[in-house]
Amino acid sequence: MTATDLAVDIGGTFVDVVARGPDGALRIAKLPSSRAAPEAAMAAALDTALAELAIEPAQVASLRHGTTVATNALVERKGARLGLITTAGFRDVLELGRQNRRDLYDPVARPRAPVFLVPRRLRLEVAGRIAADGTEVEPLDEAAVAAAADDLAAAGVEAVAIVFLFAHLDPAHERRAAEILRDRQPGLALSLSSEADPRPREFERTGVTCFDAYVKPVVGRYLDRVAAHAASAGIAAPLQVVTSAGWLQSAGRVAGVPSRLLLSGPAAGVLAAATLARDLGEAKVATIDIGGTTSDLALVLDGVPAIRQGGSIDGHDLRVPMVDVAAIGAGGGSIARVAAGGSLQVGPESAGADPGPACLGLGGERATLTDASLLLGYLDPQGFAGGRLALRPDLAEAAIRRDLAAPLDLPPVAAALGAHRIANVQMANALRLAALARGLDSRDLTLMAMGGAGGLHAAAIAGLAGIRRVVVPPAPGAMAAIGLFCAPVTQACEQPLMRASDDILPGEIVLIGQALAGEAEMLMRAEGVPAGRDRLHFEADLAFARQSHPLTLAFEPEGEDPVAALGAMLEAEHERLFGFRQSGAWKLFALRAVRQAPPLVDRLPPPAAAAARPPATRRVAFDADGPVPADVLDRAGLGAGETVTGPAVIAQADSTTLLPPGWSATVLSGGSLLLQPAAGAAR
Repeated sequence: MTATDLAVDIGGTFVDVVARGPDGALRIAKLPSSRAAPEAAMAAALDTALAELAIEPAQVASLRHGTTVATNALVERKGARLGLITTAGFRDVLELGRQNRRDLYDPVARPRAPVFLVPRRLRLEVAGRIAADGTEVEPLDEAAVAAAADDLAAAGVEAVAIVFLFAHLDPAHERRAAEILRDRQPGLALSLSSEADPRPREFERTGVTCFDAYVKPVVGRYLDRVAAHAASAGIAAPLQVVTSAGWLQSAGRVAGVPSRLLLSGPAAGVLAAATLARDLGEAKVATIDIGGTTSDLALVLDGVPAIRQGGSIDGHDLRVPMVDVAAIGAGGGSIARVAAGGSLQVGPESAGADPGPACLGLGGERATLTDASLLLGYLDPQGFAGGRLALRPDLAEAAIRRDLAAPLDLPPVAAALGAHRIANVQMANALRLAALARGLDSRDLTLMAMGGAGGLHAAAIAGLAGIRRVVVPPAPGAMAAIGLFCAPVTQACEQPLMRASDDILPGEIVLIGQALAGEAEMLMRAEGVPAGRDRLHFEADLAFARQSHPLTLAFEPEGEDPVAALGAMLEAEHERLFGFRQSGAWKLFALRAVRQAPPLVDRLPPPAAAAARPPATRRVAFDADGPVPADVLDRAGLGAGETVTGPAVIAQADSTTLLPPGWSATVLSGGSLLLQPAAGAAR
């Protein structure tokens, strides 16, 4: 029996299903999403894959999933009713926050602390104290923990975050408190700071743990239902989920620390882009994934996605490792409107999949970017989403005329062009800022356009950002799902230390590294990775004395003097990042052992061959001069080395690429399109 790998990515508007057969080719299906019932969307995706792609359940060798369920629970405030048990005197850490101001010139300070997670009456204190050196100062008051458990249960909480002072150095008190809660209130979901975020800084650790507990029941129920549906359909392969850092882990492992899922889907798309960038030899790549709700920007340098140790979700800082993705509220479903002052605006509000853009005919009435694209001739009304959805140009024009054209006293086509222009400027500005944050000039980058709407906007965004090379992958609309095949099974084990360099012995580093490596190895075996199939590397978080924000460096603890080596590496990295060399005493925050198995694919497989529709011509509006005749070509009919010159529209089942006048597209050997402006065009 032939084995098939199955990947399902659920976005805000569409669900992408990709099957990889024994020949390596990809078969893709796309269907509408449902934010209200993501488990139903996932069940429908599995059923569609089995039926439409002709897959026998017993053939499924691996089942991989990218999901926004944790993000949606947070953004929509639909997480668990949450309680917090913390060290006496520290119940208000979450509320105090860092006192950072997002805008220095705003007269009203808007705190970023996520106070909505736990009302003050549900933040309870207990006696017991661990000191800054990890020693016990005061024993845990177990009777107070038991009373707090009963009080929170009586208040109707579903989950409890347990955050004790300096628990990252000694988790004994937190673990004992968890035992008491499980004995007295076994129905409560628990998150421990020593497991969710075992690092210093009390506010950040408290925030991550509360976020983790807030989404834990939602994520747990969702993954349980998905796994149950897969099993009932006859799929025996275990469910695996990609994390925000681009790691593939079992559903059970992820459900234990669900805060790792908050950027699951976008991370997978960037992994696919990195794989393609390596194959094409592109060293500096900016990716833009334009979906129905947002546009997600990321950088891939030398074939490796940029990773950061924390980010912002819905305006709140969250310290979890994640692929460095910047999301802006501009996508195909973004609502276009005329503001009170008469300015045309696009996003961040989205029509989503339900009711969706007006042109879908599903009850949506407000004009969106997709309605503008249809009115401008960019989309085929009968070929949208592989023909699964029929679009209504009359409804699109009515919405554009009512919401944009009439208030601005413009023809509908001019109003639609304005909406496109504004969205393109927003995306180009975000791209330039993302490049500047990494010390790069956007003009030196190659733009990789992904998502269902990536190809529609790619040339315009590149022109605004001064970019002269645009790559459109073979299956741009399914890159987030394809990226699940590029995600490596990974486990990391960490030991917080908080030790000055003068107090660390080289042999101690070696022993700690060996213990962490052994622990990570056991986790990899539990994930089903055979011995010898994974690679091991170590990371250290360290900073100079009197600095509180560490740098993360890869290192090898088995050297002759690992302590001296760490100091030298810190000096070199500090000089690289900040332009001057610093030396002297430093401190080690933590050591980490990371085991990683090779991804399922190291080159993007080609989509399965499809019959091409015959070429056609339709009128397309690119600028204020109005619609002009443009060639409409099916991408499946274009061979390697073939070049298309604009104006043209290149259509495929999962996306559409727009080629304005003055641009050309060449089909590369692997099936990607290389878009370039005409030679001599202004940069």
